[in-house]
Amino acid sequence: MHTCGSEHLTNHNPHATTKVIGAYFKDRYPEGKGPSTKDLKNSIRIELGCKVSYWKVWMGSEIAKSLVRGTHEHGYGVIDAYSHMLRTSNPGSKTALKIDENGRFKYFFVAYGAWILGFAQMRKVIAVDGTFLRSKYGGVLLSTVAQDAENHIFPVAFCVVDSECDASYRYYFEQLRSFVLDTPELCIISDRHQSIRKMVSIVFPLAHYGCCMRHLGENIRNNFHNASVVYHFYKAAKAYNIDVFSDHFNRTRDLVPQAATHLERVGFHRWSRAFFLENR
Repeated sequence: MHTCGSEHLTNHNPHATTKVIGAYFKDRYPEGKGPSTKDLKNSIRIELGCKVSYWKVWMGSEIAKSLVRGTHEHGYGVIDAYSHMLRTSNPGSKTALKIDENGRFKYFFVAYGAWILGFAQMRKVIAVDGTFLRSKYGGVLLSTVAQDAENHIFPVAFCVVDSECDASYRYYFEQLRSFVLDTPELCIISDRHQSIRKMVSIVFPLAHYGCCMRHLGENIRNNFHNASVVYHFYKAAKAYNIDVFSDHFNRTRDLVPQAATHLERVGFHRWSRAFFLENR
């Protein structure tokens, strides 16, 4: 096996491979974090006297991080062991792994025992969302959060899936259902993703579904470019009685009728406190 490292770099052989870069800089990635690709590129030029491409530096940084925390492949391969250790060290935790017919990873759900115990004492209002994973294998991270008595964000669960679709959200909600009770007091808030709304009605038929106020507000800001409309939208959404709601909503209609029409189509009961059927 060829094991030449950075000590073999000289003026006569000034080329640094991605493996050499990774081995040389791995100690600068404690817990997987470290310098940016741009900073690393400058360090290579100063410390090693090499001029390398941005792509090669990035690849070297990925190798350095894998030497510290393992590869993506290894991470997926030890999910069962991770689940066992999690349930052992954090009693009451829930994990669920689903693989396809070929034995390949499909979904992985996690809810820590401390999260489950904490959520049991909180208002039954949860927010659900998904975000793209920018890793080697991509995918989507679904997450659920609540809000504690001091208005701090409190995590409830997360799940790694292939994409945001009916199947992935159904699996996710079915796992949540094991400790989040389906009752009329439960309120589930999200953006207007059709799969979320559809699967809430199937898995949590007694719960109330609402649209995220901030998501709607940003849509209005981006589509209508009117700060006054955004202001009156938030005032209407946060109003606790119908008179105050109507005052601000009518101002929205006067300013930009199209924005008011859009909000009417969404449904007042989906985004306003005054019309919402339960506590929001």
